[in-house]
Amino acid sequence: WLRYSWGQGIDTILADEMGLGKTIQTITFLYSLYKEGHCKGPFLVSVPLSTLINWEREFETWAPDFYVVSYVGDKDSRVTIRENEFSFDDSRSGVRCNKIKGAVKFHVLLTSYELISIDAPLLGSIEWAVLVVDEAHRLKSNQSKFFRLLAGYNIRNKLLLTGTPLQNNLEELFHLLNFLTPEKFNDLTVFQNEFADISKEEQVKRLHEMLGPHMLRRLKADVLKNMPSKSEFIVRVELSPMQKKYYKYILTRNFEALNPRGGGQQVSLLNIMMDLKKCCNHPYLFPAAAQEAPTSINGSYEIGALTRAAGKLVLLSKMLKKLQETNHRVLIFSQMTKMLDILEDYLEGEGYKYERIDGSITGNQRQEAIDRFNAPGAQQFVFLLSTRAGGLGINLATADTVIIYDSDWNPHNDIQAFSRAHRIGQANKVMIYRFVTRNSVEERVTQVAKRKMMLTHLVVRPGMGGKQTNFTKQELDDILRFGTEELFKEEEGKEEEAIHYDDKAVEELLDRSKIGIEQKENWSNEYLSSFKVASYVTKEEDEEEEETDVNNVKFPEVETISEDNLSKYTIFDVVYPLPGCDVSYPKNEIGKWYIDLLAEDGLTSEKLSKKNKLFSLKGTYRSIVSKAEDLIWATINHNDLNDDLLLSDIEVMENKQPFISVPDGSFKSLSIEFSLRPSNYATMVVRQITKQDTSSHTQASLCKISNNNKRDIISTEEEDNDSKRIKIDLPTED
Repeated sequence: WLRYSWGQGIDTILADEMGLGKTIQTITFLYSLYKEGHCKGPFLVSVPLSTLINWEREFETWAPDFYVVSYVGDKDSRVTIRENEFSFDDSRSGVRCNKIKGAVKFHVLLTSYELISIDAPLLGSIEWAVLVVDEAHRLKSNQSKFFRLLAGYNIRNKLLLTGTPLQNNLEELFHLLNFLTPEKFNDLTVFQNEFADISKEEQVKRLHEMLGPHMLRRLKADVLKNMPSKSEFIVRVELSPMQKKYYKYILTRNFEALNPRGGGQQVSLLNIMMDLKKCCNHPYLFPAAAQEAPTSINGSYEIGALTRAAGKLVLLSKMLKKLQETNHRVLIFSQMTKMLDILEDYLEGEGYKYERIDGSITGNQRQEAIDRFNAPGAQQFVFLLSTRAGGLGINLATADTVIIYDSDWNPHNDIQAFSRAHRIGQANKVMIYRFVTRNSVEERVTQVAKRKMMLTHLVVRPGMGGKQTNFTKQELDDILRFGTEELFKEEEGKEEEAIHYDDKAVEELLDRSKIGIEQKENWSNEYLSSFKVASYVTKEEDEEEEETDVNNVKFPEVETISEDNLSKYTIFDVVYPLPGCDVSYPKNEIGKWYIDLLAEDGLTSEKLSKKNKLFSLKGTYRSIVSKAEDLIWATINHNDLNDDLLLSDIEVMENKQPFISVPDGSFKSLSIEFSLRPSNYATMVVRQITKQDTSSHTQASLCKISNNNKRDIISTEEEDNDSKRIKIDLPTED
């Protein structure tokens, strides 16, 4: 598929699920072009700095005849590389070299995102046969320096690699496509409108038509029939007495910010949330607690006190003991490097052998740690990783147990994390344990994030907890208050309600025959399921489209809402009946729904009736012709609450002077008296909430029904003064 697309001049996105070998597929694709004489290069491969050594190794394995140059290092190192590895022309190298003319020595230049930007004048002067961008969601914003500078490079063919093409939303997907083929995808507004108001099933179809030539995505389940399964468990853990003490202290210390009448700022609420999250991880993350902590003779934390101080660590210690006894190897992820420090102290105190990777460990040290852990017969039992630094381009399939000590507020990062183990090469079932502290900020954040994902169809909310947080102040209030009532209660028998993990409970938790949470890994898999098969059959002739006979289309029966089944329906069922299907309902009962909806906006039906307003007409305001004598009265459909003119009463207007003329015969304003029924207002509210258009225009284009019991809708379009009008004939009883 990659070779075919290259031959057709089509830029592509290889979007296989994480762990399916996108790196090797890419290298063999480039190598086949070279070995078969189709293209000699040069090829530019931009990757995260942390994975560059792994790419070097894979090139050595799969493309031994390639001359690969790794363009990394400080300024002096890069000068040396340019002098010796870049150009055949000695005058085009060295410190002052800022452009390359003619042939280059290498076949492949392997470099980082940062140097793509820093050395853009030099690298941009080379004519690249193929550009490869690994972890291409780095291009999700067209405002980033990386996007803007790389878009200016001289590139014949582009290949983007990402396991998450729909990581956040369709806007980010658009930016990927805009980078790929700016001629085809150049208007974000048009793209968003195209996919804003349609059902998921239809969206898949239209996405497939638009993206089919550009994207290929396979899941492990599609191509690895013998791939070991994985099970994920959310493990609820209690706060220790010490943690409860600090949790209460944080809440009481910030009483003013948390007080509804105190008006705490969103920034300060986020700070409180971070402190509570630290408390859920381990109280020693606070300097005061760390200074008071008991220490051993060598100055390290006393291991018993260290373990008892945090509920999560108590459970972790029991799990690790049994996992080691049964010869399982473990990856432990945390967002906080200081938490990794505490876990490192614990592992050393217990005598467990381990490796560690976080943002401070890069390059050769990073790859050496991975190699030591993956080596046959390796004694390392645990690998400590920071969620962000350890979530990209690492193969740790020799481990079969993943413990997410504290979940990332971006669920996608957790998926990246456990995909380090659940990938090609894994021989055992993978068990994933996600620690969540009961009745705490952690538990509520998980719930709120899940709810927001469901409401917006997003797998991730970008920037949770940072400057770009999507939590509103009300949500932050709700998160911070969650569980506080129970925390401050001193009820008898409360200890019995707490969760305790004895040896039997831990054994049950570690039982690898359990299924765990059966959940979809990623909502985007539903959208992308159509891209799992590479389809590139060329058509010899244009096929004629089949015409649909609308008279033979079967429509749903009329639904009848009665007082008996009223509880099963909502206002949405009235406002959004299926196309071509009426909904019959008792008006008195439904009227109450409309009144309730009006009340939410502080309105009554009286406030909406008989309003007079003078509308200024500017330019082609509302597409009404400019001459008074040419004025044609027609019902105007309104779908936006911000429209000035909500509903016109044509009969009233015809009996009054509808416009104020000016000497040249045109008019400058309309004086209109109109009334708005509560039902019309409610319909507009619902439309705005769901971002859907159920206007007569849309309904008329959906269907034509000839039935005595249904609407007879006939749609005609005619051009008039560069604007389209649709005439809709409705029976008088409607």
